[in-house]
Amino acid sequence: MLLARIATGLAKPNGQMWLGGDAASQVLETLPVEKLPGVGWKRAKALQQRAFPIRTCGDLRSRMTLSALQSLFGNRVGKLVWQRAAGKDSQPVQVLKGQASISAEMNYGMRYTQPEQPLEFIRELADGLARRLSEKGLRSGNITLKVMRAKEGVPNPVKFQGHGICDTFSRSTSLSCPTDDQMAIADAAISLLDALSCPPSEIRGIGIKLSSFFEPSSGMHVFQTSRHVEEWECRAEGAMKSWLNTGQLLDDNENLHMKQLPQQQKADNWRSTGACITRSQVCESLVGSRIFFLLTLFSLGKLFFFFFHFSRI
Repeated sequence: MLLARIATGLAKPNGQMWLGGDAASQVLETLPVEKLPGVGWKRAKALQQRAFPIRTCGDLRSRMTLSALQSLFGNRVGKLVWQRAAGKDSQPVQVLKGQASISAEMNYGMRYTQPEQPLEFIRELADGLARRLSEKGLRSGNITLKVMRAKEGVPNPVKFQGHGICDTFSRSTSLSCPTDDQMAIADAAISLLDALSCPPSEIRGIGIKLSSFFEPSSGMHVFQTSRHVEEWECRAEGAMKSWLNTGQLLDDNENLHMKQLPQQQKADNWRSTGACITRSQVCESLVGSRIFFLLTLFSLGKLFFFFFHFSRI
């Protein structure tokens, strides 16, 4: 992995490079220490400020010992840098995980004069993203909107219809249930645009990013970071209590996202139940509960009647 990463960096922008054997030793001998993975500018500066400045991996191997490097960077990092300077790396090659996000963006030729124009463009972006989700068999649980706004007091860009110098804003929202529905994605993005309060005439770029994927075929969530450790499972039975407690029920055609609940409350609902539920599902459960309650009352009434009747006899 180490040599592959070094070769990839040296082969940029468009070249190819094979690195191995004697060629790897020669490259490492003259390779700047800041090019080693794990050695940033701060550690490289600490090496360069020594009595005998260390600028390359060859300098590090010839002018320092492992113990000296460990006293400078700590036992774990010092040993890691020492091994990498010699071209040794025990990190296994791993298969890449599932796709972390899907996005679409446009920042050229955007000059809007009517409020409906950016909304229509967002619907077009959402349509393309929904198709890509369907093709991959995924549903998204998080939507991020990116808006580029023309910077005030800046002259028109030199490039015709270019975005020029802009301020970039982004807002995210989580959905009550992962979705691949175009209207749900568009509505959530439009709500985020409304929250930014950006005049249409100042918009120079719009982008939508979808993340936190769910794969219905396997029932598994495709998470890429540790903050996505909670698993969502659409279990109506477990979710009903949470939704009844909040007093917020979703219609069948609105079960893809909810604007009523604050972000923290939605997160609490997901953590406690890992699910979402529609109004029809709740009503079905309530109807069943009421029938059971009425039958119970009827049975108790019959018992009291017979008890009162026989007690008089």
